[in-house]
Amino acid sequence: MSAGRAFVTTTEAETRALGAQLGRAAQPGLVVLLRGDLGAGKTTLVQGFAGALPAHGPVRVKSPTYALCHAYPTTPRTWHADLYRLARVAEVEALGVLDAVEPADVLVVEWAERAQGMFPDALVVDLAVTGEDRRDVTMMATGPVSAEVLARIQ
Repeated sequence: MSAGRAFVTTTEAETRALGAQLGRAAQPGLVVLLRGDLGAGKTTLVQGFAGALPAHGPVRVKSPTYALCHAYPTTPRTWHADLYRLARVAEVEALGVLDAVEPADVLVVEWAERAQGMFPDALVVDLAVTGEDRRDVTMMATGPVSAEVLARIQ
């Protein structure tokens, strides 16, 4: 299954707002795989995503590059992984980076190309810098949960 949508953002606020739309559309079990170069806006998108969900405490989103994974007190609980320091799927599996994620949670993964093939139903989000301030954002659903979420995004 694959359904896609394209968006353009020209400011950090617009990228955050697109993330907030995605957060409001999220449902338990959603996996979001973020791909894009350094500075493409992956963490900014996650800030909007997590900020749009009901929270049970402070939600301070920053890239978990060194911690590898952060959990945010949102409903559903949001796990934010950054696989930049890992080279391949075997390292992700061996380190158990994603072992704590439960089916009722939401998982957002930066540098998702390092987890290639681990998630058969995911919303794949490609962010590309195409101008000084322009980001082209493409979202592709690969299964029924991600397709349902993508259909709710304006």
